[in-house]
Amino acid sequence: MLLQKNSARIADDLGVGNGSRPEHLYAFLRQLPFAAVTVALVTAYIVAEPGVFDDQRVLIGLLVVLAATGLSLTLPWHRMDLRWAGALPLLDIAAIGLVQAGGVSAASLLVLPVLWMSRSYGAAGVVVSVTGGTVAAWSTELPVPDLSTLEVPDLQRLFLLPLILLAVGVYLHLAERRSSARLDLLGRQSTVLERTLAGSRDQQRLLTTILDTIDVGVLVVDEDGRVARTNRMHTSRAGGALDVGDRVDGGVPERTRGYRADGRTPLATEELSTWLADEARDHELVWWDMGDGERRAYRVTARRLPGSQRGTVIAYHDLTAEMGALAQLEDFVSSVSHELRTPLTSVLGYLDLALDDELPDRARGHLQVVERNAARLLRMIGDLLTAAQTRRGQLLVSRTPS
Repeated sequence: MLLQKNSARIADDLGVGNGSRPEHLYAFLRQLPFAAVTVALVTAYIVAEPGVFDDQRVLIGLLVVLAATGLSLTLPWHRMDLRWAGALPLLDIAAIGLVQAGGVSAASLLVLPVLWMSRSYGAAGVVVSVTGGTVAAWSTELPVPDLSTLEVPDLQRLFLLPLILLAVGVYLHLAERRSSARLDLLGRQSTVLERTLAGSRDQQRLLTTILDTIDVGVLVVDEDGRVARTNRMHTSRAGGALDVGDRVDGGVPERTRGYRADGRTPLATEELSTWLADEARDHELVWWDMGDGERRAYRVTARRLPGSQRGTVIAYHDLTAEMGALAQLEDFVSSVSHELRTPLTSVLGYLDLALDDELPDRARGHLQVVERNAARLLRMIGDLLTAAQTRRGQLLVSRTPS
């Protein structure tokens, strides 16, 4: 059960699934250091003591190491149950026991399989590897050591080495648990971050869709006065002017001219900067001539970005059609008013003449009612003409002494 719980750790230890190297080589790469050190140690003994192979246990131990190394290289570990990889360090421990029993002092090599099993198999790996390592270290004194004949190096091997193996295994196991906890925390944080980024991307796509759907041009200008973002409507209307990266005070072509609401007073370039500095501008009417001689009317609204963000959002709506319709309406009203004013003046004149004659009281009263209403209608027409002249800026005011 413990080995099954640590299958993910085994996979990580063997490098399965990381894609950086062929997966079956990872068992071999972990076996190779032990095999190399063991062969080097036995070779040194052969040079120092040519009769080291007189004890067949040394030869058998060396063959076990070579067999384990060959299995680590040839078996398809990526297709097998990863718990079977635990057989390799166990074979190494058995080989050390054989070599140790044959008179070759190799107990210090037990640290390597203990490290492997403690990291890959958790607490179960610690118990199994330390127990096996202790048995391998005691192999020359089994079944019962004679303590009276033991020297200091033997006591260190029999008692100090198992404690060292236990300490190494427990330390590595605890370190691996802390590492796994950190990796788990990082994994959860990564999941949360990925979800947050996915939500941010969804919000970004939603905002882009909304901005590209509305029939309003939108500019986002950063604190340096450069256009940071636009929408589809602005791109189609601006004709390449004030694109992303352009400065507001330099991205407008020289042939372009802005005018105030009256359509005649030029709009200074510096006034664009006030749109970026002011807290808010609501529905301000401006006219723009893009250099083709045609002026277009826009209703502009500007807002500073909230919070720690710096910049301004400018939205503008094309009112050219509405302003044209309003101008046509004013022309119609002015024309009709002029046409009505002449006959009404004539009506009032004839009413004055009629009222000067001798008339029955009943008829005079009726004519006076007609005169009052005609005069009222004439005043209303005069007010319409005055309003039209005011909107066009054609109203002339003259002072006369009272």
